[in-house]
Amino acid sequence: MSNADDMHRPSRAARLTRRFLSRSWQALVVGAVVIAVGVLAFLSSGLVQADVHLDEGTVHVAKRVEGGLGVFNTQIDELAAYTAVGNSEFVILQDEHVVLVHGTASSTLWAYDEARNRLLQPTQLPSNAQVKLAGGVLMVVNSDNGKVWSGDPDTVLALDFQEDKAQLEVGEFGTATLTEGGDVIGLDVQRSLLVRLGNDGVEEAPLPFSASVDFGRTAISAVGGLAVVLDRGSSRIWVEGMRKPFEVSGVSTATLLPPAPDALGGEDGTRALYATRAGLIAVTSDGPRSLTGNLDAPPIEPVQVGDCVYAAFGEQFVHRCRGRQPEIRAIDDVPPGSDLAFQVERGTVVLNDMNRAGRPDR
Repeated sequence: MSNADDMHRPSRAARLTRRFLSRSWQALVVGAVVIAVGVLAFLSSGLVQADVHLDEGTVHVAKRVEGGLGVFNTQIDELAAYTAVGNSEFVILQDEHVVLVHGTASSTLWAYDEARNRLLQPTQLPSNAQVKLAGGVLMVVNSDNGKVWSGDPDTVLALDFQEDKAQLEVGEFGTATLTEGGDVIGLDVQRSLLVRLGNDGVEEAPLPFSASVDFGRTAISAVGGLAVVLDRGSSRIWVEGMRKPFEVSGVSTATLLPPAPDALGGEDGTRALYATRAGLIAVTSDGPRSLTGNLDAPPIEPVQVGDCVYAAFGEQFVHRCRGRQPEIRAIDDVPPGSDLAFQVERGTVVLNDMNRAGRPDR
């Protein structure tokens, strides 16, 4: 089916949405905010919508099998725009009004011009680059040599990564994250150090353990201005400021919460959050604590919006808000080979099957 045909199907998508909502889901009420959870058709791809701010409008979603980027309007439950990416391996980064498309296989980065519904001239990245966007800051890490560039998106997109000087270096196979406010925290795995740019130059702080030096074995995120380090090689997690790391069960599937201002508002001493096959886990000063019970399914990266965390484990969707019990619901008809990912734009969260058709006509 052509893209033009797909663009003329929003009314059918809306009918499917209403049908699914009437049969399968209930409204969730958290305080004064109504969270509507439904399933929308994006080029026949499954989306679970959680519109937590009723005044928000759109979120950008992917359909890799057709190499497309869509603009989904949550107020009318319809696809408002669609453009071809021309690349089947990509991820979407969105922060306020900035939307970027990272071609992971081609090591390219495009800015998306929403007004004209098109991708701008691509920027060539270092091979296997790590790319983060938060707090109005774009960060690029060369995974091979540990060079880190950061700044406002337009400036970083205009860089020549072969010639322009990096602001920070984190060593071979090093990594870095942005805080929710846009500050850079680097992790030098060769020397087991956190690395920051301070007012007087580079600031370094040692980890209370030796980090795994193999590529991709150590991950970093942030809660507030503090680093959260997950070491898959030694099955440990550590939050900056804690005296020691804690053991992580099922570390091979563990994934950290992306940078957030807090972790469930610090409920019951929660300092950080991560997900494994065992479920959603809080890190406290006394150690890990389960928030959901054992879900026994592979997780995707959870996200937090306000005081609520959204997670998915296999075919189970989890919604956990501060001070409330988790709500766990089935995600019906997830096809084999699906690649689920949360897409967040301001206060809107959707669960997007990045690869292919997510739900049949019901």
